[in-house]
Amino acid sequence: MTTALDHPAVRDYLARLNAAAAVLPPGRRVELIAEIRGHLAEALTGEAVSDAAVLATLDRLGDPAEIVAAEGGPQARPPLPPLTGVPNSPWGALEIVAVLLLTVGSLVLPGMGPLVGIVLAWVSPAWTRRQKVIATVIAVVPAFLALLAGFGALLAFSAP
Repeated sequence: MTTALDHPAVRDYLARLNAAAAVLPPGRRVELIAEIRGHLAEALTGEAVSDAAVLATLDRLGDPAEIVAAEGGPQARPPLPPLTGVPNSPWGALEIVAVLLLTVGSLVLPGMGPLVGIVLAWVSPAWTRRQKVIATVIAVVPAFLALLAGFGALLAFSAP
C-alpha cells in the first residue's frame, strides 16, 4: 500500500527539506523533518490523493529553505561542505559516544560501559525509538545470558 508520503513530489520536497535542514542542530533537524512528515501524512489522508491536492499542500507549506531559515535562529550552524554521495549525518558527539560505549565499552568498562551507552542512546534525539530498543536489547541480552550461565554453573558445581 502506498501512502501520500510515497508520492514523487512529496519525496522530492522531503529530500529538499532534509538538505536545507543540514544547517540545524541534529536534534532540531530530526524533529523538524518529523513534524513536516507528520503534517503531510495528516493533510494527505484518503484512499486516492490527487496530484493537485499534493501540490496544493506542498505549496501551502512553503519552500523548504524558508522553513529552515525560520527555524535557524542563532543556534543554526553553517552547513558542512557536502561530500560526494554521502548525506549529512544528524549524529553528533552524544550519539557517537553512545555507540562506542555500547560496543567497545563492554570490553573497556564491563557492565558500566553498556549501561551508560544505553542511557545516552535513550536521551539522544537523533536515535529513533526502534534504534533505542534494539540497542538496549543488544546490550542487555548478553549480560542476561552471562548471568544465566553463571547461575547454571553455580548450580552444577554445588550439586552433591
